Amino acid sequence: DYGTGWRALVQLLTDGFSGKLASYNSKMTLLQFFSKYAPLASGAPNYRYANVISSLTGIPILTKVGTLVEAVPSPIDIPANQSPYKVYSQYDPRWKDDILGFGRHTIGTHGCFITCLGMAAGITPDRVNKILKEKKGFAGDLVRTPQAFEALGLKIVKTNDPVIINRDFNIENEPNWSPTIKEVDFSPAAGKQQHFVLRVLEGKTKFIIDPWGGVRRRINYYPFVSYRLFRTK
Repeated sequence: DYGTGWRALVQLLTDGFSGKLASYNSKMTLLQFFSKYAPLASGAPNYRYANVISSLTGIPILTKVGTLVEAVPSPIDIPANQSPYKVYSQYDPRWKDDILGFGRHTIGTHGCFITCLGMAAGITPDRVNKILKEKKGFAGDLVRTPQAFEALGLKIVKTNDPVIINRDFNIENEPNWSPTIKEVDFSPAAGKQQHFVLRVLEGKTKFIIDPWGGVRRRINYYPFVSYRLFRTK
């Protein structure tokens, strides 16, 4: 499935950057690495591929890949009893194939938002899906955010925007309470640009719980888009 393939790809790249694979070594530059990873028939360096990676990540193409392994730590699995919130994965086999709302997509492929709602409210994603269907919280398979918050007992936090009352696009206006849902750019995963994660504060520590696997990641693991603001009642 997609999740297994994605984790395998991450592992392959991590092992290659670390020099654990015979075809690669940690002293390669980003250009050399991706010229080997995606070789041209002519044998010339693949500047086009390396430059795309560089533009997406901000990493210069002459950076040695071995220096990147520790700079980007692996996700940390969070056992439920070590997190302040329930931790759920959207592609858990118990609900990943459930149809999302009244559409044609599944929780496993497009259920990141309801999985975050479930973690915030302490309700499994399949139960959230059922509640929102009963409480008119869906338009097709798109979540109607105000109705969803109300159905799950979450109080909307209003902003100064008269139209979008519970969404803030300014990263500097980060909420000082927990949890909130953070909309991020998931463009590294092909075809899945929009993504939602649960933003958590523990004292002075900030991190996200990513429903794409139910794992803990650093706070700015993904590029920021907006905050979805609510408080638990």
